[in-house]
Amino acid sequence: TFTKVWKISKKFYPHPEPYLWVISLCLLMTTLLSIGLPYLLKLLVDQSQAHTHVYSFKDFFSIDLLYLLALAYAIGWLMNEIIKQMNGLVSSLFIRKLDSSLIFEGMKNYFSLKYDVQKKQDAGVFNTNLLRGSAAFGQILYTVFFIIIPIIIQILGMVWVLSSSINFSYGLYFLVFSICTVLLSLFITFKTKDFFTAMYESRNQLNQFIIEKVQTSYDIKVNAATAFELNAFEKRIHHYMDESKNTYRKIIIFMLYQVAFVGLFLFVFMALSVYLFQQNRFTSGDFVLISTYIISL
Repeated sequence: TFTKVWKISKKFYPHPEPYLWVISLCLLMTTLLSIGLPYLLKLLVDQSQAHTHVYSFKDFFSIDLLYLLALAYAIGWLMNEIIKQMNGLVSSLFIRKLDSSLIFEGMKNYFSLKYDVQKKQDAGVFNTNLLRGSAAFGQILYTVFFIIIPIIIQILGMVWVLSSSINFSYGLYFLVFSICTVLLSLFITFKTKDFFTAMYESRNQLNQFIIEKVQTSYDIKVNAATAFELNAFEKRIHHYMDESKNTYRKIIIFMLYQVAFVGLFLFVFMALSVYLFQQNRFTSGDFVLISTYIISL
């Protein structure tokens, strides 16, 4: 299905490759910076503690390792934020092009239907599903290739840094907890995918009602049925609000499970870090490194 929709989108938008290359390059750079910046901060903290002598005013203008690390961290952070903004711009343009191409092809398919089949289509439902479906494809594409895959690369890079700077076992434990976190996120995603069905159906009913009543507004006025129609519309509004509330309440419960697991994740590694620090096998920079990595995930 994904491949079929991708081919359909390329009929109207035949050359998406330049956008894909720019987005991929931006994501690669931000992924590498997200791995390297916490390590630079760790070196900066460790190096600052290694300098025990008192600085004079003229020492402030001498470029030693500590100042170079601080400069590198600041420049790296600035580059990371600039690239993120560029990536956001290009990604939004890319997704909008996909949306537009699928909307165009959807209307093209509608016009190619026989008249009796067209008459069976509800205008409100068709419009909602067309817009929602076209937007969903772009979001799926972006999530799979530009969120999940970079996160996997980021986790592997973090594990490599932790294994090199602390020890292999610590990096392995971090990898196991990270995999569990990702699997929990995917489990929540698949578990909650049907939660939106009832809310979407109630939204379709709203759109169906609006289009139907706008088309028959003259008859409603002539028959003095405005109060009756508004009363019916109010019931549908309340139904939609109730379905939305129930949907998001269920999702929040699952998200709290994830937050609780990440809290456990953070506590376990902070406790382990305290133990290693007491054993003189951990530095203050290592504390900064591991806490930054966990929170970024």
